[in-house]
Order: sequence, then C-alpha cells, then structure tokens
Amino acid sequence: MSEEKKMSHLSPEQISAWLADLRTPEQARHVEECAACQAEISRREDTLALFRDAVHAVSDRRPVRAIVWSTPKRWHQPMLRWAAGAALAALMLGAPVMYWNKQTQLRDAERTRQDIALLDSVNRELDRSVPQSLEPLDKLVAWSPATSPTGTAATESERKQ
Repeated sequence: MSEEKKMSHLSPEQISAWLADLRTPEQARHVEECAACQAEISRREDTLALFRDAVHAVSDRRPVRAIVWSTPKRWHQPMLRWAAGAALAALMLGAPVMYWNKQTQLRDAERTRQDIALLDSVNRELDRSVPQSLEPLDKLVAWSPATSPTGTAATESERKQ
C-alpha cells in the first residue's frame, strides 16, 4: 500500500462500530495490517466478554421474580376494610358539608353587615329635625322662638301664640 492511501489508526468511535459489526472494507483491511488496532480491538473484546460472563453469573444465581400487584395481607381482614371504607365515606360526605357551612356563615355575616348599615341609615334619618327634602327651606327660615319674626324680642303674648 502506498503512503498516501495508508490509513491512520482507528478512532475510539470506529473501534466501537467495529465491535458492533458496523465496519467498512477499508477498516477491515487496516485492522488486518495494523497490530496496534488489532491489539486494541482484542482488549475491548476481552473486556466485553468479562462483563457478559459477570452478568450471566449474577443472573444464574438470582431467579427472576415476577412483580405481582397485590394488597397487603392485613387488608384482607374485613374489619380493616370496613373501617377504611367508613373513613373514606365520612371524608367524602364531610368535605361538602363543611364547605356549605362555611358559605352559609359568610352569607349570614354579609346579611348582618347590610342590616346594620340599614339601621344606621334609618337612625340618621330619624335624628333629623326636618326631612332631607325640606332642609334648604329650614335653613332659609331658621328662627328661634325667643325672637319675633320682626327681629325684636318677642313679647309674652307672641310667645304664647
């Protein structure tokens, strides 16, 4: 083979492809001629063989166990099943009742607040001397019984009238 066509050593990726039987004719010719590449491939094949033997040895010692889904033996006791069912039923029935009770309390609190606001409004209206619609007229004609409409002190007879 000429110096121009001579291939350099195989890369680690090419050696891995060789071990997976993914080799090109050019790589096969190179491995036949190159002692260094033959040694590296042989070393990796020996390592893989050791690993394969170890896996087989471990699998032969441990039998394969099937994974089976089952309930624990303690759940087979009827009393525990009834207790678990009752607890679940209480939870499923209790949660909506508690939610409804909370909503009722919130509605009652809002109604109470509205009732107090209404009573305060009614009390303010009752405390007025004249209705709200007549307040401007009341301010215009404001006079005290101690003074007469003419602006002078009222006499005893005017006060009685």
